[in-house]
Amino acid sequence: MKPKENTHEYSLSNDGVVSQNRRKQYRYSVPTEVFDFIEMTAQEVLAQQQALLE
Repeated sequence: MKPKENTHEYSLSNDGVVSQNRRKQYRYSVPTEVFDFIEMTAQEVLAQQQALLE
């Protein structure tokens, strides 16, 4: 599984958080800053979706 293609799916299915296991799995190919950005973006999207449902 290629990290750049699927990492966002992991965070969306985990309440906007990339698991520590995924971070460890891809630590040599994906910089920490990228994981942080994915989490931040995923959490923003999830918050917007939740706001629309309320």
